[in-house]
Amino acid sequence: KGVAETTAISSSLQAQVKDMMDEYDKALSVGEGAADDPIEHMLLFAKEINIQNADKTALSRQDILRILVALRYNSLETGIYLHVAMLNHADVPNCVKFKSSGLSEVRAIRDIQPGESLTISYLPQLLSHATRRYQLWHHHRFDIGATIPTTKVFLYEMELIGNRFPTSSIICKDGNNDNSIQYHIEATITELEEELREIILHGTQQKDGSSVTLPTEELERAKALEMAVGELCHTAEQQLQNDRYILLLPCRQLHLHACDLVLQQQQSIGLSTMQHMALFGRLIATCLHLWQLQENVYGPDHFNLAQTFMELYQAVEQVLSTNANFLTSTTLHDTIPSGIVQWLDTKHTPRLSTMSLSTISAWASLEHFSRTQHQRIKALYPRDAGQYLQQK
Repeated sequence: KGVAETTAISSSLQAQVKDMMDEYDKALSVGEGAADDPIEHMLLFAKEINIQNADKTALSRQDILRILVALRYNSLETGIYLHVAMLNHADVPNCVKFKSSGLSEVRAIRDIQPGESLTISYLPQLLSHATRRYQLWHHHRFDIGATIPTTKVFLYEMELIGNRFPTSSIICKDGNNDNSIQYHIEATITELEEELREIILHGTQQKDGSSVTLPTEELERAKALEMAVGELCHTAEQQLQNDRYILLLPCRQLHLHACDLVLQQQQSIGLSTMQHMALFGRLIATCLHLWQLQENVYGPDHFNLAQTFMELYQAVEQVLSTNANFLTSTTLHDTIPSGIVQWLDTKHTPRLSTMSLSTISAWASLEHFSRTQHQRIKALYPRDAGQYLQQK
């Protein structure tokens, strides 16, 4: 009884909501009462099927706009969810929303302290700060600001281009020359991701979803895609002058998927032994770089790391069993940035003895470590929400 029973909204927030409704109204309509005005169609439909306000009054244009604005600025990639919509956005969230059939499943991706807010990312993929700022303003109506707080040093450093933090704007996505590099890379990633999806659609997927068999006409296309994504990773690092730039994570993630797709076709793609080893080398180099980037952004327990560790230990295991000397060759080591090897050496523990990956035993240690990390992280995400709800 001591809590005031009110849902009063501040005048500044009321003004912001009105501006949002007016802007949306302008974007949707060509003039109130026009024959092709979608809001007028909604009002007529509501009247036909007797949809009213809670107080039994007829819906007005403002009522429809308020609902549409609520849907627009609270929906996520797969829809709008009443409970998930209560979670705030964070560039480095402590939870993740899974795309589950019929369910909106949210799980913690790191330890959460008592009293700490639960957060997710409102964006479906990793983007540069400038693009995140623009999209979050236009799709969710809040501004993350022109820079990143100094408390998030690792994230700030992952946004630097040539030791400089790029400018950004909520008004214009590509109006700044400063942002031309990252926007070009983001556009190229999107284009190549679509190319990968198209190639996979032409294939036959196994019942368990573990692999795809491509028709003959798609084999060369898959090989060309893997080379193109690998070249994008290399070119992006050079242009950005930052081997930890945040967009390199989706670049490397895409390259991992492209390598994996080609390796699934090894029975029919006709790679020579040397080409086969070179492909494994590129995959291993990508996994090592991706491990570093993912751990920087997500921490050590994120489920995406489980797949990276799985791809890494499977590739190393395959090479150990067929051509172990390749792992200590200059052919492989020239593809692994020296910074990655130095980073691995800092992770030297009794469970992981890398020794700069200069010996076969060091690679065997890495294979064992990756396998156990995959099993550990996978166990953290049982994906049993449906079963749990049925029991309830």
